[in-house]
Amino acid sequence: MTILTEVTRENANPKVAEVFDNFIASAGEVPKPLQVSAGSPGLFMTQLAVIEYYRNSSNLQPGLLAYIRFLTADALNYQACKVFNGRLLKLQGMTEEGLKNMIHDFEKAPLEDKEIELLKFVIDGMRGKKHGDKNDISRLHNLGWSDSDIIDAVYQGASMLGHNKMLEYFQV
Repeated sequence: MTILTEVTRENANPKVAEVFDNFIASAGEVPKPLQVSAGSPGLFMTQLAVIEYYRNSSNLQPGLLAYIRFLTADALNYQACKVFNGRLLKLQGMTEEGLKNMIHDFEKAPLEDKEIELLKFVIDGMRGKKHGDKNDISRLHNLGWSDSDIIDAVYQGASMLGHNKMLEYFQV
């Protein structure tokens, strides 16, 4: 429960309600950060633009993005997004046991080798590594990742920190 007036499907404006319906149809629920951000029309539209960017313009596949969010949520003890992204991964065929095992050995995730390397780079940072270095970036470039891809992946993980803090602050 939040200390704010909760935006639900029933009390949302038509545009927000449509977005909520789309999330419910595809993922079974509306992600909590999106639900909270619906209380701020500008922030909500920004969140939608980011989601659309990742859907349509980023080279990162949805599975890789879900793994980044799931493992970052685990590292931050961010249950709402861990559960949500775990559900998305299950829809892609991951089992509950597979999710538990992946937390300790994510390099066995059913991703391409180059995606595993990018995932490792992001999760190392989310688990406390202070910064990447030129060797990390060279390795990722050699695997075919561009600077834009690397930034997109790190942003996906780092944005989880902001979402987590926002939800904690509003007691969601």
